[in-house]
Order: sequence, then structure tokens, then C-alpha cells
Amino acid sequence: MSRMLTTFFLTLLGVAALSAQPRTGQIDIEPFGGYFKPTASAIVEETTAGDLESSNTTAIAFGGRMTLWLNGAIGLEGAAMYVPSTLEGEAFSLPQSLSADFFYGTGKIILNFGPSDVLMFHANGGISFFNQSYELLGEDSGILGVVGAGARLYVTEGVAIRFDIEDYISNSRWQVGDQQSSSILQNDLIFTAGLTLSIGR
Repeated sequence: MSRMLTTFFLTLLGVAALSAQPRTGQIDIEPFGGYFKPTASAIVEETTAGDLESSNTTAIAFGGRMTLWLNGAIGLEGAAMYVPSTLEGEAFSLPQSLSADFFYGTGKIILNFGPSDVLMFHANGGISFFNQSYELLGEDSGILGVVGAGARLYVTEGVAIRFDIEDYISNSRWQVGDQQSSSILQNDLIFTAGLTLSIGR
């Protein structure tokens, strides 16, 4: 029974994808704006009196994406994003508010689903090269993981409104003077909306 249900589910996904597939070689270009929402503290100092924390604040995010569709169901996507944030808290006797600038360059695989030529859903995953620059603390850079999902609503043949939610996943650890903060799993959520222009659709 479970095998039959699995086969039925996969068949439905295949039919949905075929009913709303982009053309092979289609290129989507999208400028976007959005909302950056950290879900964990960026710095935690363990003291005898308890943990002292500093956290990145919620902030605006803006950037752009370009998607190359390899076929109707799979595409390659590149994105660049900038987030001007603030670090606030009391860890390591830092000033209560420090300006911060986050840059992300992301490469992902994107999967397309139906249900129609007007409304399409997608899921994606990949890696992002990031650079985080903090006032007084300096810079941190590296590679993190990205997963996400979203939808595209076509208002004309080649123009769509696109909505996405993505999770930027990393571990945060800071060296402050001769002290080091605890390693913390970061799940930074990015909510974005933009206008997608499709070339070759």
C-alpha cells in the first residue's frame, strides 16, 4: 500500500511539473526586496552570573536573482543580497549597538512545480558565500547552507510576481579580544518579494 501511495504521489508531482514547466533555456531575472529575521543570538558570553547575549536585529534585505532553466522542472539560480543590520546586546562589554553589513552570494538548484501556467511553486537549496562586517569587531566570512521555497504568479506571459522564504544556515563563533564566544547554530530567515522578468518563455 505504501508503495502504491508513493507512486501515486510522485505521478501527481510529475503531472503538475509538466503542466507548468518553463522552457528549456529560459532565463528569469528578478530584483527583490525583503525582510531579514535572525532566530538566534549572534554572540553569547558565558559568565558566572549567567549568559550575556548580543543579537543581530531584523532588517531590510535587497538584491537580485538570475535563474537558468535547464528543463521544465530543474534550474540553476544565482543570487546576490545585501542586508544592513545592527548588533545589539551586552556580551563582552561591547557597545549596546554596533552597525553591521551582511553580503551574500548564493548558488542554488531550483525545482519547479505546478499547478498551472499562471501559478508556479518552487523549492531550492544550495550554498552561499557570505561576508559579515561589524563595527569594531571586524569581518567574518565563509560558506553556509541555504534552503527555501516560494511561488511565482504570472501577471503576463513574461512577467511574474515572486515570493520566497529562505533559511540561511550557519554556525556563529566570535573572538572578542582574548575571549571566544560559544558556537551557535544560526537560522537566519529571509522573506522576499520581487518582479521576475522571463526571457525566452
